Amino acid sequence: MGSTEIAAKPEHEEMQLESSIRQTIADIDRIRAFIKEGLKEGFDHAKIKGTPRPTLLQPGAEKVCLYLGVRPHYEIKTCDLGNGHVEYEVTCVLISRKTGEPVSEGVASASTMESKHRYRYIPTTDRPEEDEGKILKAKGLGKYQKDYHDQWVWMERIENPNPWDVRHTVKLMGCKRANVKAVRTLAALSEIFAQDLEDFPSVAAVEPSEDVAEAPQGRVIREEVPDTHLTEAIGEPPQAAAKPPEPKRNGKKTVTVRFEGNFAFISGDTYDIKRQISQGMSGKWQKESKEWKVASVWVSCQGGLEEVCQENRIELVEQQETPAS
Repeated sequence: MGSTEIAAKPEHEEMQLESSIRQTIADIDRIRAFIKEGLKEGFDHAKIKGTPRPTLLQPGAEKVCLYLGVRPHYEIKTCDLGNGHVEYEVTCVLISRKTGEPVSEGVASASTMESKHRYRYIPTTDRPEEDEGKILKAKGLGKYQKDYHDQWVWMERIENPNPWDVRHTVKLMGCKRANVKAVRTLAALSEIFAQDLEDFPSVAAVEPSEDVAEAPQGRVIREEVPDTHLTEAIGEPPQAAAKPPEPKRNGKKTVTVRFEGNFAFISGDTYDIKRQISQGMSGKWQKESKEWKVASVWVSCQGGLEEVCQENRIELVEQQETPAS
């Protein structure tokens, strides 16, 4: 080998390296352009309060797989935790559609022992005192929530009596987590997207559903700020609405009845007897006037309102009749 060839070899390798760097940068730019144009905020990725960057969701991960020409393959291991609980360890391998070779993988797990699957909340008529309620809520043992009559009830946390019902859901959750992890690794998306939502315990513990932990004092409307760039910081989260005072338990409870034709309208401290009213008499709750509408004959019949009030230690105020118009 001549001296000219020896000198040319390092120069050729340097040119290849420079070309590879330019190609990698171009690939990254194309992926970022696809994410900006092809993924929709709120569906493929979303801003989660308390996380530094947007979170990649499963629909977005599936679109990135389609764009990169890969398909997921899952390997699942099941670990029995006893009492019906299981844990799934999932490995998602992304395989090239052209070559059939694996190009990336992500490992994740999901378990029925996670709080949102392990526990359930059931309504109870026993309301804790204000201080006790705060302690129970801080420990995650209970919360206040509105029922279908738009009244606040205390929800007590219990063990899920049938964890088998959520096994399939948990398995799919493990596959989704592993898939998102594999996609983030393959496309170098960790800079753009934060970890999966479930990887943030303090955020995942919040279940943004119809369950309401605190009673808002009024309807709060927040203006959404458009996302100008995916890598832009979310900023400070909005302050939560002030907690309203807990319902007072002191004082005498009273119930008042007024008559209009064949119907009686019950108002006052009806919380403790609402189940007997709604189930026993098919009473209908009137949101506008905050009253129960029942048949007037029930008030004086056997097992009627007077007996129900006595059983619950509620004073029945002198009945008021609405004069005919």
